[in-house]
Amino acid sequence: LEWGQRTRLILLGRITAALPDLDHDLLMLRMDALGVFDFDQGSAEIDAVLVDSKLLQRFVLTGEMAMRLRWHPPRNFALAVGGMHRSFTPPAGFPLLQRLALNLTTGSNPRLTCESYFAITSNSVQFGAAANLYAEGPMGFNVTGQAGFDVLITLSPFHFLAEFLASMQVRKGTRNILKVKVEGALEGPRPLQLRAKATFEIFWWDVS
Repeated sequence: LEWGQRTRLILLGRITAALPDLDHDLLMLRMDALGVFDFDQGSAEIDAVLVDSKLLQRFVLTGEMAMRLRWHPPRNFALAVGGMHRSFTPPAGFPLLQRLALNLTTGSNPRLTCESYFAITSNSVQFGAAANLYAEGPMGFNVTGQAGFDVLITLSPFHFLAEFLASMQVRKGTRNILKVKVEGALEGPRPLQLRAKATFEIFWWDVS
């Protein structure tokens, strides 16, 4: 705690949660956090990162979180776990965050990873998730796949954007053999627009 010419409180700590309990930690979350509360500037900043966190005592969890609050003009608020929507412009000085990530495999082949994020600001709600797959077989054949969605809701004036993507590709080395991809977006409410595109590729030939 600092006072005199400047008044602020700085906290450094660790948050730990074991679910359902410490003896049966199916989900273990450990988060190192730093908080700075500047009473002269009328602001609060909290940054945190997941460390030594696991699901089922085996699968590693990673990711970052940040919060920014200013109660003196110009007032603003932003809280993000795993980052924000790519189309959203964050407040000045807001850090770029690592997505919440879960690696569901222990080796490099196959690989299955999941990512997600959630954010709230003074005028928006944002969330999204994605899954990525990679598997390699004999003679250099490999399969890659991904699926995900992103949602950005603006409260005033009310507006929403929901985007989705799914694809699967079979390759020999880096040469494409077969690929299917679907992507699109729903935006509104006025006007309500739906955009979508499907692409099919086989060797050098493709159609959308």
